[in-house]
Amino acid sequence: MVIDFAEIKRIAQENVIDILHEKNLNQIFTQPTAENIIRWIWKILKPEIPLLHKVKLYETPSSFVSYKGEEEIVETHCPSCSEGAGGFDIE
Repeated sequence: MVIDFAEIKRIAQENVIDILHEKNLNQIFTQPTAENIIRWIWKILKPEIPLLHKVKLYETPSSFVSYKGEEEIVETHCPSCSEGAGGFDIE
């Protein structure tokens, strides 16, 4: 299966970014931790992107969590938890 980057961007925008952007995450999630949010993102994107391998959620440029659809979080990284913009990657 091949999927165009524009299609991936559209799927992420409509199903994740538009729902979460500038929202009070406490009104969407019982516990809005990075770990809970990334599991939610995976659950939303995986049916739309069947070959999805990994999702990475950034709280800052150096603080992130990655998830591969398993029970446990694959990777977390927070060397100094410095200030910065958040976002997520799809692999």
